[in-house]
Amino acid sequence: MWSHINADGIKWTQVGPISFEMYDELLNNMEESIESTDGEFLPLWFTSPGGEFFVFKALREYIKEVKRKGTPVVTSLSNMWGSRSAGLSLYAMGDLRYATPESRWMLHTVSAIVDKTDTPSNKISLIEQGEQPSEDEVMKSIKEKSNDLFTMLAEDLGVSVEDIWSFLDKHGEGTNETDFGIEIAKEINLYTHLGIPNKVEILDNLNKK
Repeated sequence: MWSHINADGIKWTQVGPISFEMYDELLNNMEESIESTDGEFLPLWFTSPGGEFFVFKALREYIKEVKRKGTPVVTSLSNMWGSRSAGLSLYAMGDLRYATPESRWMLHTVSAIVDKTDTPSNKISLIEQGEQPSEDEVMKSIKEKSNDLFTMLAEDLGVSVEDIWSFLDKHGEGTNETDFGIEIAKEINLYTHLGIPNKVEILDNLNKK
């Protein structure tokens, strides 16, 4: 169970592993977090190692609806591993995105998702069912879902999907992942403010936008 992080009168929703099991709890926690700011903003605090692609998409739609209704989103990171891949992409949805000098992120392609039915499945579950996907199916799935993820990330950061792929190619050094800190994060406009935010500062910065 993921509890809130209470700081300066704000009940931050702690975004841990983004999984099917945690989806309903995250939605409930986000509602409580908005109430704790009197509807001024939705505060999200990331301690996430990443998570399920389809759960990420569902959470993203929820957060987009919050923003459409006029409630800004404020995201913040723990000092070290704050967000990876899916978590990183949710973090990027913040109208204000706080980090610390010690914050780190990881960007990587998605794991294999070969969806032969209406139910998302990963390669392991398909093997257990005796439905071994071909190598071409796996690679096509990774490319398609990764491009979907990076397109959404690019939209939130105000860059192009080609910029995200180039960033991964540059810093991944021939692999499908890269971990990085605040200096490299500047290349894709990943964070907007440094420091641990308090409510007065957040409201002041939101008023400046």
